[in-house]
Amino acid sequence: MAPSQSLQAALSSVQEAFVKQNPQSNQAHKEACRYFPGGNTRSVLYTTPFPLSFQSGHGSTLTSVDGDTYTDFLGEYSAGIFGHSNPQIAEALAGVLSRGWNFGGVNSHEAILARKVCERFNLDMVRFTNSGTEANMMALAAALAFSARKHPGCPEPKSIVVFSNAYHGSTLSFPNTLVDEIRRGHDVSHLTPNLPHNFLIAPWNNPAETTELLATRPRGSIAAILVEPLQGAGGCRPASAQFLKTLRALADQKSALLIVDEVMTSRLAPGGLAQEWALRPDLITLGKWIGGGMSFGAFGGRRDVLQLFDPRTTKVPLGHAGTFNNNVLSMAAGCAGLDVYSAQRVARLNELGSTLKARLHALLADASLCEPPANRTDNDDDDDDDDDYAQRYPLETDSNSDSNDVPPTPPPGRMYISGYGSVLSIRFSGPDATTCHQLFFHHMLEEKIYLAARGYMALSLELSRADIEHFIAAVQRFVTKNFTRPQSPLVDGSK
Repeated sequence: MAPSQSLQAALSSVQEAFVKQNPQSNQAHKEACRYFPGGNTRSVLYTTPFPLSFQSGHGSTLTSVDGDTYTDFLGEYSAGIFGHSNPQIAEALAGVLSRGWNFGGVNSHEAILARKVCERFNLDMVRFTNSGTEANMMALAAALAFSARKHPGCPEPKSIVVFSNAYHGSTLSFPNTLVDEIRRGHDVSHLTPNLPHNFLIAPWNNPAETTELLATRPRGSIAAILVEPLQGAGGCRPASAQFLKTLRALADQKSALLIVDEVMTSRLAPGGLAQEWALRPDLITLGKWIGGGMSFGAFGGRRDVLQLFDPRTTKVPLGHAGTFNNNVLSMAAGCAGLDVYSAQRVARLNELGSTLKARLHALLADASLCEPPANRTDNDDDDDDDDDYAQRYPLETDSNSDSNDVPPTPPPGRMYISGYGSVLSIRFSGPDATTCHQLFFHHMLEEKIYLAARGYMALSLELSRADIEHFIAAVQRFVTKNFTRPQSPLVDGSK
């Protein structure tokens, strides 16, 4: 169904105003389009009619080339947890720059950072990469090699289990639109830059169907199960406790490695969500914030797996090169950042996010845009007192079944919020969802609030309670303007 005419008219109006208000960003985009396809080198930053171009950042704010200052709720897609000018990180970087860089050798910071990462996330050993994408690629490569050496008689290629709507980097992305094409038996090689592994795509948060999918797979034929405890790009959807327990059991049954992608979620507990939720991964992947705002990724876990990279103990070691794996800027900033983001600061930031989520949920429920919080969730088990991590909001389940035996959960509302702790997402459902997202994005820009065009936000340590109140008030104005006024664009034809 096409968007309603009034909704499209409202979007056209705010976009016209955006163009008039941001001539320098418009010109910067036109110039960038001469050299970049789409005017950027990072797909997620593309927005219509053009993205804002920023010239500076300080604390929790960003200033555009047009001279406007925005409160940053995007937080560099969870990498910017320290804000834009943390003094401890700035001091660490200044010290490095004063002593030189590009050594082409081991530096004095990398082993310190490795120790801090291993101790914090309960890892036997770790290796560094340049990004979370690389971390996931290398973790899968390690799992495939480990499985091949452990089960040499199993037929190749070995499978890797991933989940609907998952995102593990630009070469490991499984949006539901792609999954639907695969389910129909269509060739999708021309639609995605994904690595050509033998993927088994299971339905997210669906223990029964995942178990059924793997039931006939021989032991040793699956190299890894790769999962996010909370799907970040997939809508900030938390996994249920039963789902994660099932994956651990299936990994043990099939002699597969359970790889937990904590690139985004490692910030949500002092030792990451896997540790917080008593999950027992074989490997975890890290990235984003742990580099102190610099480029960073890591994979680590069991010693017997990581030792495949050790030329001292392995006859034919796995290679893992990378000019900037140990770049001195990321190593120094990472050491400083891990000290800054203490357990107390984790708790404070999660509490800020929980407050924002609860207040927005109440606001949207009062406007009849979503259901009120339930007293209990699918996460609540009699034997799991700590199973409140979905914070009493509905969990979402996908399904690969064509029957109605295990239907996917419907969207929690017309406009709703999902997520956990300091990583959240404002979402819309229905035929006008895409247009609503765009309208909301531009409304928040008019309010001088910056977040992802898809509604994603990752709070930073620099945000204050006053910033939270500003955000809530801005959402209230959006709801009042577009949902409650007679003949408002989001009400016309929406039901």
